[in-house]
Amino acid sequence: MPTIEEITAWLARASRFRVGCDGMAQVTSTLLQREGLAHSTCRGELAVQGVGTLSNHWWVELGWQYPGYVIDFRAREAMGGAPEVPAGVFVPGPHQVYTRRQVLSLANHGAYEVLAGEPLSAYPPL
Repeated sequence: MPTIEEITAWLARASRFRVGCDGMAQVTSTLLQREGLAHSTCRGELAVQGVGTLSNHWWVELGWQYPGYVIDFRAREAMGGAPEVPAGVFVPGPHQVYTRRQVLSLANHGAYEVLAGEPLSAYPPL
């Protein structure tokens, strides 16, 4: 089972794709599914105390192997770059509240290729 550090390093390449939070969630979900890692793709709200709220936000929650871990590479940029806003692969702190409204299955090889601008096979394995 890969470590959180290995997952973070592996996803660093994907974090540079020019997609919003919804596209990033779809790209991440497709990559995690390809590697056989349990996860949920979520849509809902992120509230960061002292910074603000994203009312229509997308992120990925890692599954039972990594309880509490979230993958979110777009929140900080969407909230003006504030350092209090999480980015990457992390366990949210008490001032960073993710509220799920919907859990979706977004893994899709064709959509990955459109969003990432490359075939899924071009992304290195974990």
